[in-house]
Amino acid sequence: MANKMKAFDLLGDKLQQRITLVASVAVLLLLEVLIYLVAASQAGDSTRLIVSDAQGRVVYEAPGNALTRYEKMLFEETHGPLANYQIHVQRESRPFPTRIWLAAAVGIPIGLILLLAFLIRVYLALIYGESSTGDSREEEGSRTGRLSSLQLSLQRFSIFHLGALLVAGAVLFWLVPDFLVNAGKVVLAMMKEFPWLLPALAIFFALLVVWVIYLRYRLSQQMLKNQFDLEKYRLDRELLEHKDSLLLTDHCETAAAEADEGRNRSDVERSDIEG
Repeated sequence: MANKMKAFDLLGDKLQQRITLVASVAVLLLLEVLIYLVAASQAGDSTRLIVSDAQGRVVYEAPGNALTRYEKMLFEETHGPLANYQIHVQRESRPFPTRIWLAAAVGIPIGLILLLAFLIRVYLALIYGESSTGDSREEEGSRTGRLSSLQLSLQRFSIFHLGALLVAGAVLFWLVPDFLVNAGKVVLAMMKEFPWLLPALAIFFALLVVWVIYLRYRLSQQMLKNQFDLEKYRLDRELLEHKDSLLLTDHCETAAAEADEGRNRSDVERSDIEG
């Protein structure tokens, strides 16, 4: 395929493309309104009817201000007459879940758009075949020598990567604060129930830090010792080579002196013979 097939090429003329674009925007706006309405329904004042026994233990809970006939009949069949229990209404005010609404308003539409785009790309790949990637790879290879690695990374960063990062950020923005709050509550409860736990953890981490410092000290000592041994070995080797060179020099000088002496002796003997 010479030209890369696009999604809008499947829609025909520009009128159909405009209709599809307007319909998509309308669907996204409707989805945002639905997300807001669901979030708003979770906020506001709510009441719960709580039934407790004489010791103050909660026996039964139900939403609302009073029990229905069916709930009352079911309760009395299970726990006995309702007059033997204490009934009180608990009211609570829940604020608007801003964080959850923001995470859902950002993550859900982008996730649906990415899913739709992925399905369209799969459809195009199955029906029309893959686009010619050989030319694109050759073009990237020719541009590698002119562009830095950072520029190439930025060029490969597509809208799908950005959408995936936004969805992941929205999910983390939704889940991480609740996780931290719940973890803090658990830690505080454990500290109240086990007051010795915090000093024990502090002592443990202090001993761990001391142990790491000791290990680093031993490691530095061992490295210095190894470096000293290597330097000593290098000096001994240089000294041995120097001694060998001195012995070789002395041997050469002795051999040269013996040769000169033999040459002089032969000259004297030759002169005696001639005389």
